Amino acid sequence: EKALELFNSNYKQDSVEAARQLASDLIDPYIISKNKARWVDTTPRNVRRADALLSVFPDLKLIHMIRDGRDVA
Repeated sequence: EKALELFNSNYKQDSVEAARQLASDLIDPYIISKNKARWVDTTPRNVRRADALLSVFPDLKLIHMIRDGRDVA
């Protein structure tokens, strides 16, 4: 709830920074608890929003895989 309140109060000033901070506030505690250095999102549809994701996460490493459907058949 605190992360969402902070997001709402900062969004009008700088929406990109507010989004970046919200993601950090929500994801980083989990990553730290698992002793990991980074997080990975594997949601296929997110590739359609790569431009927006890159603006929020400028150090983003985007890997777009196209799989052969015969792999899972």
